[in-house]
Amino acid sequence: MTSPIQVSSVFQYHNSFAAFEASVTIGALVYASLNRNGLWTNAVATGIASISLNGVIFSGSRGALALWLVTMIITIIGLRGFQEGHFYRTRFMLHSFLTVVGTMVGYVLIHKGIVHTNPLCGWLGISLSLLIPMSLSTFICLVKPVRHLLFSRFSKSLWTYISVCVLITVVTIVVKHHALLDKLNTYKIQQLSVSQRFVFWWDGLKIFIRHPLFGYGKGGWNALFMRYQYYPYYSTQSHSFVIDTLIEVGLVGTLALFVTAWPMIRGTFWGYFSSVEFVRSSGRKMSRHAAVVSLSSISFMLLVHSFMDWDMAFLYLQLVFCMGIGAGAGLNARQLSIPNITRKQKPIWLIGVVTLGIFSMGGIYLSSVNIRANALIDKAQSLGDYQMRLSLLQSAESIVPYRADIVQDIAVTEAHTLQTGNVPPSAQTQISRSVLANLEKASDKAQYDYNIASQAATVAYQMGQYDNAYQYALRAFADAPFVSSSVSLAINASTLDGLQSQAHSDRANRAFNNSLALFNEYKTRYRVVQNLPSYLPPERAYILDDFCYDSLAASSLITGHTREAGIFAAQATKSQTKHTVDVGKMIQLIISNHSIASTPVIQFVATHPDVESSFQLLTKFLP
Repeated sequence: MTSPIQVSSVFQYHNSFAAFEASVTIGALVYASLNRNGLWTNAVATGIASISLNGVIFSGSRGALALWLVTMIITIIGLRGFQEGHFYRTRFMLHSFLTVVGTMVGYVLIHKGIVHTNPLCGWLGISLSLLIPMSLSTFICLVKPVRHLLFSRFSKSLWTYISVCVLITVVTIVVKHHALLDKLNTYKIQQLSVSQRFVFWWDGLKIFIRHPLFGYGKGGWNALFMRYQYYPYYSTQSHSFVIDTLIEVGLVGTLALFVTAWPMIRGTFWGYFSSVEFVRSSGRKMSRHAAVVSLSSISFMLLVHSFMDWDMAFLYLQLVFCMGIGAGAGLNARQLSIPNITRKQKPIWLIGVVTLGIFSMGGIYLSSVNIRANALIDKAQSLGDYQMRLSLLQSAESIVPYRADIVQDIAVTEAHTLQTGNVPPSAQTQISRSVLANLEKASDKAQYDYNIASQAATVAYQMGQYDNAYQYALRAFADAPFVSSSVSLAINASTLDGLQSQAHSDRANRAFNNSLALFNEYKTRYRVVQNLPSYLPPERAYILDDFCYDSLAASSLITGHTREAGIFAAQATKSQTKHTVDVGKMIQLIISNHSIASTPVIQFVATHPDVESSFQLLTKFLP
């Protein structure tokens, strides 16, 4: 079987699924290690760790597996902070080894079940992944000689124990999977997913340094990544929770986040509990302590993985992360119970609770009005009558006037009414102006959305407002310089604006020079695309519209760059569009005959009426 195994889950994204499973694995192992009195709960926790580790492997996420190993090492180090830390680290290594044994046995059967579509084999593998670690853990705890050997003889020689576990694991893997090295050789940094992450992070930092203190607010990456991207790609996520946080709330917000999360991080690196508080505790109290440390470890693993991926875009992972932060705060306390509030502290607590309640009610209100607006939008999109659709969209805008997407939908709907042919000529100009006004309004609400500016440029171009079309297209080009349609429209609009201006006026000369300057900017970025490594292909073509070369040829010819005009005209004649080819040939004839009024040019225009309008525009500027 050559195709990779794909595992479906409710997580929608295999790396986030792997991060969650890796976090559960570590949390279960920490719980089983610290809870000395829970025979059956520890066995179940070890079995859960084994199944979760299989989930990490089958997810296909190499990064999650590597970071899981790193976090395991950090967790082992962190257990030193506990009284009798060597004892708990030994227990952690023991349960880790049992987990790996169960995982390997289960993996073979689950893999066979998937490859050969054998559900019985797959379920047997899952069952053994759970039962083998549980049975071994129970056996070790119940048989005193074995327990004494492992915890008394090896507990003070941790590295010997680690060496034995690693040796047995490696031998088992080599015996069962001789192709392991071939698999490892496929993990190269030149792979697309790995290489793109470095590009995303670098582009994210470029966005961050523009507003480093307080950031851009929610959705900063999604609004700005096309403005700062290194090459043509599309990604709604920066693939780093930290980069996203820096972009959205800046250094101040990021520092606040890590200050809040510090007890959780500190608790994982170095345990808080002393001998008096932890070692002497028993029964439920010890189980509770172990559960709190376990939850903190789960949150820490999610945080580590989120440095290189967008796990926190999923609300359920955010919830687990916040629960871990709360558990970390509890680790820093002498007791896990809520302390008594003094009379002096009551006003402060009351103010805090009231403020939180106000913000919560505000959030509930905003969510409710957005839900209502979305319902109107969905209903509008399902209607075929544009007037009724427009009425519903306008109602939605009155509910949430701050949303640019609704204003954009209104403009698009108005544009569709023009295309139906049912609008009288007297109203067409008014509706076109309304479309342009709404797009301008939407653009003000979403200042970095190139799509809105591009639509506005197209409408202005169709209305003959070439100066406005150029300005809108230039804004779209600034917001998304690697979208070739924006620069194509800007070049055409600028050239036409110059051709319709007074001959040899400053406005005309500025328009022609702007057209050529835009092409030079395009060339700079085109060279970047051409020089991309093979493992980093652009996700969309970066090629100008064919008619742009006619516009560039005209601008070059008028500004006295005859040689460049000939090159552009020759490029235009390679187009598949007849009008583009004919205009290019006409400009070639003007260059070769040194006059627009020469007989060959006049004859060509007479036999090709599609170039008549272009010929008339050029006669104002050329002898």
